[in-house]
Amino acid sequence: MTIQDLIELCPPPSRDGRADLDWPAFESRFGRSLPGDYREICTEYGPGQFGEFIFIYLPESDSVTQRIEIQSREASQDLRDLPEEDNLFDFPFSSEDLLLCGVTDNGDFIWWVTGSEDPDKWTVVVTEAGFGEWFHFEGGLADFLYAVLSGAVEVPLFPDDLLPLEVGFAPLDDA
Repeated sequence: MTIQDLIELCPPPSRDGRADLDWPAFESRFGRSLPGDYREICTEYGPGQFGEFIFIYLPESDSVTQRIEIQSREASQDLRDLPEEDNLFDFPFSSEDLLLCGVTDNGDFIWWVTGSEDPDKWTVVVTEAGFGEWFHFEGGLADFLYAVLSGAVEVPLFPDDLLPLEVGFAPLDDA
């Protein structure tokens, strides 16, 4: 699967008025390279929700609630700061290997597993907000979105009636 498969399933909105991001400058400030499919998703779609349920954080936004830089830093810190005695769950991944990239309307977190130095080999994992249950997808972000929205993969943490919702992409105001 490619970003083109996702575009065919969920056509992006018009790019009118949106400027291209200086990815090398952003990644330098962010402190790491990001997967190519993520850069394409951000470029093609901008702010919005997939399937009226999944929101992908963006590199640039006027809203701190939409910015990957802020949301990933805060979520990673929250994960690392869980007191060991309060950690009732076995984490399948090191907190150092997780980078938050999205969220659902139910508050589930969507992370990259960054174990590879090549960001295009990162996989996706979903966890409930309380970190109790995990779902690992052996593919990149565009593949994950396509698999979930096409019905090829069911994420046990997601609602059973997810697919009857609009399968497209709904743009949001970047405010």
